[in-house]
Amino acid sequence: MKNGTLLLTLVVVAGLMVAACGPAPGPTAAPSAPAQAPAAMSPGQWDALVAAARQEGKVMIYRSGVVSGEREAVIQAFKDAFGIDVEYTVGGSAEILERLDRESRAGLNLADVAMLGGSAVLPIKPLGLLEPLPPLLALPEVIDASKWQRGKIPFLDEEKTALSPIWFVSPPLTINTELVKPGEIQSNEDFLAPKWKGQIVLDDPTTFGLGANWFSFVLRDVMGIEKGQAFWRAFARQEPVITRDRRQQMEWVARGKYPMSIGTSQDAVNTFVALGAPLSQPRLKEPFFVALGSTNVIAFKKASHPNAKKLFVNWILSKAGASVISRTYGAPSTRIDVPTEGINPVLMPLPQDVVLSEAFYKRQTEDLKLAGEVFAALLKK
Repeated sequence: MKNGTLLLTLVVVAGLMVAACGPAPGPTAAPSAPAQAPAAMSPGQWDALVAAARQEGKVMIYRSGVVSGEREAVIQAFKDAFGIDVEYTVGGSAEILERLDRESRAGLNLADVAMLGGSAVLPIKPLGLLEPLPPLLALPEVIDASKWQRGKIPFLDEEKTALSPIWFVSPPLTINTELVKPGEIQSNEDFLAPKWKGQIVLDDPTTFGLGANWFSFVLRDVMGIEKGQAFWRAFARQEPVITRDRRQQMEWVARGKYPMSIGTSQDAVNTFVALGAPLSQPRLKEPFFVALGSTNVIAFKKASHPNAKKLFVNWILSKAGASVISRTYGAPSTRIDVPTEGINPVLMPLPQDVVLSEAFYKRQTEDLKLAGEVFAALLKK
């Protein structure tokens, strides 16, 4: 048992090597059969599901990346709708992964549902704990592909074990409008201007997060490997200030210590904008990437509350549940019927923007190594 827990910890620390190289010794999933297609419940069947879930009394959610106000909003909305309690276990991704591994090996099946980032979903899959979502989907509005952006249900992975009710357009750049003129930065190439040397704050691209996502996206999706590597080496010669403290990263720009930031937490941007900071997130000519963020819904096969699990999954992916998540995050929904009032227009995806898939996260282990090489001299400072 201890070896299994240690193994999963090493998976997380080493950068999802399980996802990149295949399952290591320990619990593994059997070869997966094609997922059963979603089937809509009749009103009577739905009422029976609600009644059975009420008998179970609650649903257990494991959660990483929760934002302020989400927990309270979800608990209240689900309770109002069905009279059922929601219990949150909140922690960092590594903490949640270790908890799941430890409980699985002890024969405990406490969690019904989890909501995690895409990179955190990958190392769970080899443990054989996840249930494909299609057999759980029962509300007509959830299984109707026309209700979702781009005309399809945006599952994260081929096995269809993860699905987010919102997505995150990730503007790579946040500027202090008192220090950067309108239109001065229009392309990735503009970061290489001599005047910006030592003036850019960068979220650490050598560890999983926003900086690493931008590094991989530019490297492969925007420029291609050869041109992308040349760009990143030129960017490193600009001597960006690298940090993992995203609030400090945004505070430096908000206070004018540095004129711009790349790979910024949207929650931090929103916080300082609300305080009156002169911040803006201009669109570049290149496409943005669209991530499913930390809100990927996954369901566990051996759930403590199987009926409440099914009910919650359908609710959080419905218009009602997705509206709660969209509102608390200030991010657009993956559904087309969720209101967008009050959402920053720059966060609305455009047709050319690229939605990150499971393949993107799998290749990041290799990209993190390259980032470590490219920025090695700066990381020693």
